[in-house]
Amino acid sequence: MSDQIAVLLPFPERFSPRNAGAISLCVRDATRASRYRNRIAIYGKPVEEPFAGFDYRPIQPRGRWLLGRNRGLAEGFWHAIRNDPPAMVEVHNRPRMFFHLAMRSSALPLALHLHNDPTKMDALRSPAQRMALARRAVAVYCVSDYIRARFLDGLDIRPDNVHVLHNGIERPWPVLPEKEKLIVFAGRIIPEKGAREFVEAVAAVLPRHPGWQAVMVGAQRPGQAGPVSEYEKTVYERFSGIGPAARFLGYQPHEVVMDLYARAAIAILPSIWDDPFPRAAVEALAAGCALITSERGGLAEMCRGRSITLADPNGDTIARELDRLLSDESALTELQRRAWEDFPFGIGAQTARQDGLRDALLQGPTAPALTA
Repeated sequence: MSDQIAVLLPFPERFSPRNAGAISLCVRDATRASRYRNRIAIYGKPVEEPFAGFDYRPIQPRGRWLLGRNRGLAEGFWHAIRNDPPAMVEVHNRPRMFFHLAMRSSALPLALHLHNDPTKMDALRSPAQRMALARRAVAVYCVSDYIRARFLDGLDIRPDNVHVLHNGIERPWPVLPEKEKLIVFAGRIIPEKGAREFVEAVAAVLPRHPGWQAVMVGAQRPGQAGPVSEYEKTVYERFSGIGPAARFLGYQPHEVVMDLYARAAIAILPSIWDDPFPRAAVEALAAGCALITSERGGLAEMCRGRSITLADPNGDTIARELDRLLSDESALTELQRRAWEDFPFGIGAQTARQDGLRDALLQGPTAPALTA
């Protein structure tokens, strides 16, 4: 067995600056900041230009016609490492990949990194399935307290190897960036992210505040060239109808999004589902944006006290708060100050916590303790 830590990405992820998804960005940042960086190998499907400076190992799915995309990728990974297995494997967000590798080897140390609600995932929907995974895993990482609570829901015995590991980012700005009269929405253009609600609010408020501009960045999927779903097309048409103060940029590379956050006075992320711990909100807070968001899922623990959080994020409630900020400069700058000064999600602190867990696990994985 080697001393390597293997990180296995889900099939949809592309570890590339051209079209990276949120999980790839999280893995990139955490690996760059890790004390174990020189021992981490990242596995995923082939991409034309992977992020530079990482040990990225492309693998092809095997038996995809029978196993499907994710288990096929897990099978390809197994064939790549079976003759020299790593010290630990961290599987991201795909319990079926985890269980496939567990079936392949009873001795392989496996961790699962959950970015979404496990009770809505194949192979983890029931408490019995989640208990089985916790018993087999050396660790289960959850991106928020909300996700950890969902994993433990219905379990009579509570394993002590289920940990909260918040997403973090590195702040590229030494001081609060200078802000412009700019409002930003950045995220997937899907109903759950509240894209339509953002457009409704901006359409109602922007005409009353000359000089302000609004920008939408995103698509249904990373790397997408233009609107493909009827929802996207409707959002695009309504937003474009606001006039020249509203610009729809579609999917953009991550560095463009970060530049927009640095310039934006206000960010709006009105998730209408139980968002686990969205990276976009972390980035907006890191840039010192006055953030309007929701109380759903992990957003409450992330944003309460640092932003405006809405129990019911709809066009009217968002518009009311947006209009208040645009009309009251002191309220706007105070919210920006809070976001900037009260920011506990730096990548250094979050990765140090993960490395501390790795320290214990690499000394020799043991069965998790269970408490009633």
